[in-house]
Amino acid sequence: MQICYIPYKKSIYDQARSKLNKLSPKERAGIASALTIIAAGQLNALYAKGLNVAEFTKRIDTKGLEILGLIQVVGYWAAIIFAAIDIVKSIKKQDIAGVIAIAAKYAITFGLLYALPAIFDMIKVLFV
Repeated sequence: MQICYIPYKKSIYDQARSKLNKLSPKERAGIASALTIIAAGQLNALYAKGLNVAEFTKRIDTKGLEILGLIQVVGYWAAIIFAAIDIVKSIKKQDIAGVIAIAAKYAITFGLLYALPAIFDMIKVLFV
């Protein structure tokens, strides 16, 4: 009986695995995010052929406007409730001048919920 020695070479997978184990967590995260971006690009290329962009954009706009409306309603009531609480606290401290500042702060905050979408629409018109 004769025994012969067959040299063992690590497979490419084993070599890559040993190199990956030597990387720091930050480097691993960078590699993972790069691979994710590449995979997303490939999926986008696969599904872009059957994608109707106008219909997809219309659906996104519809859902976005529904969400914006919900945020505006919640913001309306949140501004009223929090303004009332802050005004009561200000009156308890006998800071009557602070009431106007509190009301203005919440009015501006609530106004931004409607002003920002309008501003973005004006900007969109400039570039479309």
